[in-house]
Amino acid sequence: MRLEIERGRRPGYVAVTVFLGVVASVTYAVLRLYQVIPSLPCYWRELFGIRCPGCGTTTTLQHLVRLDPASAFSINPLMAAAYLAAALVCIDGLVGVIAGRRIVVLFSRREGWIGAAGIIVLLALNWVYVYLR
Repeated sequence: MRLEIERGRRPGYVAVTVFLGVVASVTYAVLRLYQVIPSLPCYWRELFGIRCPGCGTTTTLQHLVRLDPASAFSINPLMAAAYLAAALVCIDGLVGVIAGRRIVVLFSRREGWIGAAGIIVLLALNWVYVYLR
């Protein structure tokens, strides 16, 4: 893994995509928090009768919006970590636009496969945690 500082004021496509996803997710969570819109049913739970791997994602984000990370991590630790990582990507993109530089992380093919396997293991462990909670 290598870290590089890249010059240029244009944010990367990943940063823009993550930013739009975070804005949409936070908007939905805040609207649900103040009960402006009805909640969406969990189709996974309706179809299979068990909690899905992302069960509690909206509630997790609501706790993060309220600045209560302990509760957020107790509900769905992987989603809480993912939202915090997404916030860091958004901050990096914003700083890149302002400062004209951004951080780029480069992985070798082997490191990419190891990272992908690690994510799959984390998803499985998180699902077990959410299911047993």
